[in-house]
Amino acid sequence: MKFIKKHKYIFITFGLSFLVINLLYLMNGVLPYGKNSLLTVDFYYQYGPLLNELVDRIKEGGSFLFSFNDGLGIPFFRNFFNYLSSPLNIILFLFKQENILTAFSVIIGLKACLSSTFLAYYLKKTFKKDNLFICIFGLLYGFSSYFVAYYWNLMWLDGMMLLPIICLGINKLIDKNKISLYVISLVLMLFSNYFIGYMICIFCVFYFFMYLILTNKFKLKLYLKKCLLFLFASLLVGAISAFFLIPMFFALKSISATGDSFRFSTYFNFNFLYLIPNSLSGVIPTVFSNGTSTTPIPNIACGFLPLICSLMLFFNKDISIKKKSVFSVLLLLFIFSFNFKPIDFIWHGFHVPNDLPYRYSFIYIFLIIIFGYYSLLKMKSVKPVYAISIFVILFISAVIFYFTNYFNFNSENIVYILLCLFIYFLVYLIYKLKAMDKLKFQILLTVLTMIEIVAGIDINWNITQDGKDFMKDYQSYKYIIDDINENDNSFYRMERNSFKTLNDGSWYNYNGISTFSSVAYEDVARLMIDIGLGGNYINSYYYQPNTPIFDMIFSLKYTFEYRNDNPLYIYHDKYDIPVYEFPFSINPVFAVNKDLYDWNTYGNPFEIQKDFIYKSTGISDILYKINSFEIIDNN
Repeated sequence: MKFIKKHKYIFITFGLSFLVINLLYLMNGVLPYGKNSLLTVDFYYQYGPLLNELVDRIKEGGSFLFSFNDGLGIPFFRNFFNYLSSPLNIILFLFKQENILTAFSVIIGLKACLSSTFLAYYLKKTFKKDNLFICIFGLLYGFSSYFVAYYWNLMWLDGMMLLPIICLGINKLIDKNKISLYVISLVLMLFSNYFIGYMICIFCVFYFFMYLILTNKFKLKLYLKKCLLFLFASLLVGAISAFFLIPMFFALKSISATGDSFRFSTYFNFNFLYLIPNSLSGVIPTVFSNGTSTTPIPNIACGFLPLICSLMLFFNKDISIKKKSVFSVLLLLFIFSFNFKPIDFIWHGFHVPNDLPYRYSFIYIFLIIIFGYYSLLKMKSVKPVYAISIFVILFISAVIFYFTNYFNFNSENIVYILLCLFIYFLVYLIYKLKAMDKLKFQILLTVLTMIEIVAGIDINWNITQDGKDFMKDYQSYKYIIDDINENDNSFYRMERNSFKTLNDGSWYNYNGISTFSSVAYEDVARLMIDIGLGGNYINSYYYQPNTPIFDMIFSLKYTFEYRNDNPLYIYHDKYDIPVYEFPFSINPVFAVNKDLYDWNTYGNPFEIQKDFIYKSTGISDILYKINSFEIIDNN
């Protein structure tokens, strides 16, 4: 009880964030409150199936080194460290696999709650204040527009969750020469997701110097001592993380995400002015950078209170020029990164991000939150004329952007934004007129914040993926696959003739061909498409009914659902889903002629397959071209 009382506002933050996420799930009919799942985009096609494979692999004692489930075989540790290594995935094992979609809801919700809670804990420890304001700012961080846009990239949420703890570790390193929290939390981050962890590592350097400058007067000996300690701790992080980072470093050389040259050109059409409306709570989030009519803008909205307070910081006479300068430099660093593509390119690991832009924008949100909170603590020193001017400017700016057809506004969003600004202006007047005691004022602001969060997210979420429909054939397929495996001890692959996800081998636990994974072999993806599969030539390819040649050389023995009436395929009618067996499937390892070194993999897929057989065996008449009138005559 003493511990709970000591950290009561931290527990309150978790409780309020738990209430918020449950309200959002309830309003959107998300499992377990409705039929909708959070599966969407890459979560639907990649992470969901791969998480299911993780459960199967652990339950069955499978290898973490290699998996034949997808992509003809891919080192499983690649997918593990890229998508699956978050410690919170242990929650999956508290649910039956038929309820795994509910487990996904729990994991995503818990990460939002912990992001809020850890931010509140950071504020408490850093600013030595303990009240409802840390709850408010914690909630606004955990449910920022970054979460609204990318909740389905559940492995990225670990970055939001652990960033406050990592920064608190840097504080302890500087204040008390203690490195344990920094080392442990950053190692955990790199283990959870090395990609987002890389971005946080970059930020740690800037944060270290920010905190060092703000908390210590310049003394060369002191600064050198702190820098050496930070360097030692960071090297220790690298040494501990080496056991998984080094294998991943070499593994990533064969994927598409490491092949980009340094970029100086603009690959996103960015307009600096758009940062203003995109900082407003409730704005439509940017998810994709390609294939839409919208301009990709970083998701940086985190509520009206941090935004207004951080702007007021620069008009506060009690905040030193030194602090204003340091805050300005850090904010400008990120604004410059958003706008200047070579820097953005570096933030993304020297790679142009596929579709999902500005994946490090949660760090900018973190800065706005802590700067806004610091400004709130000294709000009394801000002259009303400056505060009122900020409200007026934001109000007018929102109206102007709406009537000039800013793409991330619609009629619903603008009403929400203007109403929120008006309500917060009234709250400011209450604060200045002291019309309410401190506790009641904090409670009022907490309630308004929760309403702002829930309403702002609800107008932007459209969660309609039917989880029951997604799961309806799961048990049927599992029964068929288990029955086939029990009666056939040879090596073979299976595939659906019409895929559910692009990683069905992971979802149903069979040796498959199709895959969609950022760590898939790029050369294999190109080859598979050249010889007749669909895909993107980068990191995905998917099986559709092909020639017996393809099925033979890639050991595809069983296919599910309808395929053409080819007499080479045996139809099994004992299952409630059609199953076709190809009896001429061969082992995945076989001998070929040396002429295969000259295999031509460019051109017509049929000619490429024909050339493979000819170069491998010397047989040249395996396929021949027919004209359309021959088909008509045969009918």
